[in-house]
Amino acid sequence: MIRAERLNQQLGVFNPEVALRVEAINAQLGRFSADLGKVAGALAIISAGILGGTLRCTRGTPALNRR
Repeated sequence: MIRAERLNQQLGVFNPEVALRVEAINAQLGRFSADLGKVAGALAIISAGILGGTLRCTRGTPALNRR
């Protein structure tokens, strides 16, 4: 972020107010992506559990083991 600020200052287009808003938005997006990663991980674990349970039940059922 510091590099972008320096570049904007050198080009004469740096606006401190906008920079603060962008920084706040980036912080919020960072928290959202961390929460999204936790949700995705939890869904993956739940899906693996359901798949494992399903495979265990179908393998243990004689009628479903016929080929």
